Amino acid sequence: MPDVVRVREAEPGDDVVWPLVRKSLADALGANCAMRQEEGRTLKADLAARMTSLGEVVARVEALSPGVSRKHAEALRKRIDQLVGDAKVSEERLVSEIAVMADRLDFTEELTRLRSHESQFNATLSNGGEVSKKLTYLLQEIHREATTIGSKASDSEVIQQVVVLKEETEKIREQIQNVE
Repeated sequence: MPDVVRVREAEPGDDVVWPLVRKSLADALGANCAMRQEEGRTLKADLAARMTSLGEVVARVEALSPGVSRKHAEALRKRIDQLVGDAKVSEERLVSEIAVMADRLDFTEELTRLRSHESQFNATLSNGGEVSKKLTYLLQEIHREATTIGSKASDSEVIQQVVVLKEETEKIREQIQNVE
């Protein structure tokens, strides 16, 4: 009689399948962790390099800083000479105005804070752990200081460096999106 007896291979039970699944799962998770650790090392190196680049831009701004007040003072003297011609101008009053202008243009405090944020960023990166939020916050502060410098300086060379500083900050911020 047909189909009265059928031969069928027995399916392996959980006791046979589970060890295979467990090994495959452990191998996959191990490979995933290794890949994430390698990606983390690469991101850390990239962020450190970008922060070094950002520090070089800050150094250029620091080098330009003393010249900003001097340029503006010279421009003010020249402009006053053009406006008053041969009329006599009080040197004391002119020096007072130049001092006020120099104080308004001074962005030394912002440079100091930028260096502090740079140092904190590098320390946070070195310490490891969950750093994404702190690094994002420090980048916001770096961006804020760069904006203030650009506003205060009113100097094309400094503003060009501020633009580079903001571009680098944005590149770093985008990379931080990949950090946990």
